[in-house]
Amino acid sequence: MKIVETDKGKFRIAYGASFTERKPEELGKADVWAPETSGLVDYTLTKELVEEKFYKISRKDKPFSTDHRKIFEKTEEGKKPIFLIDITEQELATLLQIDLKYLEPIVGSGLLAILARDFILGEKRLTRREILKKAGAGIYFLSEFPAGIIRGLFGEDFIVGEKSASRAVEKFLDDLNERIHPETNAIIQTLRNSLLAQKAKTIAERLGLEIKGRKPEIALTVGAAHHGIEKALLKEDEERVWLIDKLLSVPGLKNTREKIATIARFDFNKEKDKWELTDQSKDPHLAKIEK
Repeated sequence: MKIVETDKGKFRIAYGASFTERKPEELGKADVWAPETSGLVDYTLTKELVEEKFYKISRKDKPFSTDHRKIFEKTEEGKKPIFLIDITEQELATLLQIDLKYLEPIVGSGLLAILARDFILGEKRLTRREILKKAGAGIYFLSEFPAGIIRGLFGEDFIVGEKSASRAVEKFLDDLNERIHPETNAIIQTLRNSLLAQKAKTIAERLGLEIKGRKPEIALTVGAAHHGIEKALLKEDEERVWLIDKLLSVPGLKNTREKIATIARFDFNKEKDKWELTDQSKDPHLAKIEK
């Protein structure tokens, strides 16, 4: 759990793991909830279609509805609005990065295995340059591996224990991989962190017009690897939007760009026992880069 406060509002960021039940306490006293949905709902469609898709993820589809069941119950009881601000769909470029993220450690292991074989068999005398080249390539592709080991060893501790040593190491490794592996992190992490931060800031500004005497508080539930959202929230609109615009230039993100600015608000209708889409609007800064 991490609280980031700006002049616009308070942002309560709750980190979690996939296929793990999220706790209602993660919402705290937040005014609204903005969950990470990662392409589960295209909330730019018509009201009927969006509500149908949202019903599936909130009541039927697994694992999302199961993981967030108690949080949904708390928002329904407390009449807290839900905002959808994540990417609207998993396009080819996004899916490719996810595949690469899992493929690279396999490639790295293979390169180091070949190097070890050459040493053991001694069929070919390796020069110092060849050794460094093969070892360097193997280590480069294996840079995602240590973070995975930490997740396996420490389980949820590295997520919920923001002050723990394991979490600090894991965050450092994620930041490192984000810099040296843009081919696997630019969209699924950097782009989405900036997007979530930008829209959350816009929601805070709008809520600030309704809430008097205090700053609005927004709860965001995201995966543990998305701690980059903390820094993204502290940037200026222009810097965030510039980065988003640059990352959307990657081939295969045409549909994502065309829908990048939309923000969807849902309110629970107790009489109908359903979540209703009550507002579809655009972030004014992101609207400028939609093409």
